[in-house]
Amino acid sequence: MLLSVITINLNNANGLLNTAKSIIKQSSKNFEWIIIDGGSADKSCEIISSYQQHVNYWVSEADNGIFHAMNKGIQKAKGNYLLFLNSGDQLHNEQIIAQIIPLLQHHSVYYTRALYISDEDHKSRIIRYPKNLNIDFFLKNSLNHQNCIFKKSLFDKYGLYDDQYKICADWDFMFRLFLNGETFVYIEKIIISRFYRGGISSNYKALENERTQAIFMKYPEYKERYQKLLIRKRSLLNRIKNKIRRSLTYHF
Repeated sequence: MLLSVITINLNNANGLLNTAKSIIKQSSKNFEWIIIDGGSADKSCEIISSYQQHVNYWVSEADNGIFHAMNKGIQKAKGNYLLFLNSGDQLHNEQIIAQIIPLLQHHSVYYTRALYISDEDHKSRIIRYPKNLNIDFFLKNSLNHQNCIFKKSLFDKYGLYDDQYKICADWDFMFRLFLNGETFVYIEKIIISRFYRGGISSNYKALENERTQAIFMKYPEYKERYQKLLIRKRSLLNRIKNKIRRSLTYHF
């Protein structure tokens, strides 16, 4: 069983260095590491070269965005399973790959809790997911790809990430898998990686707009259901905002 760890990077030398440090410290070496750099103008390539002995394949050239770069990594991967650990993301501890590989049997996707560090207050928080995923979960949310491991053959079966989407292509791919009956297994006791919340998918309004576009274009049978969930979600958020405003007015 071989795991392919795919890292994409563009002008994020410091983030790439942190990712590299977490990868080379792994107690298990039963993985390959692929780096797809988008033609960085900073010191990223110098960092890659300094870790050359740990890298199985790397390239630095212009691409058409995050998911185009991830697709290039998929096409070079030789592993049975894939983990996307992009620059700035870090494996949670030195035993993660050793812990996770024995659990990879025959299921399509394995996912764990996610740990993110806020760009605003620098505090770490854990995201927990339901053990049993359903349609409504994917219409409202997504799994963090940094804490998912995908069977590589899924990309042969269903195609690569649809890189017309700049933010939600990973959601689109996972939704496609779910609708086709692929198995998702929750490994609750492990956290694969930690990441800083502040990436492109942290722009919630843009993410919502792109997801809405994808649902209307590719999954029209779920359009009405999605709209009802969206109205409910916005209503809840407005109630929370109003409650906060009333609380602030009362105190001042």
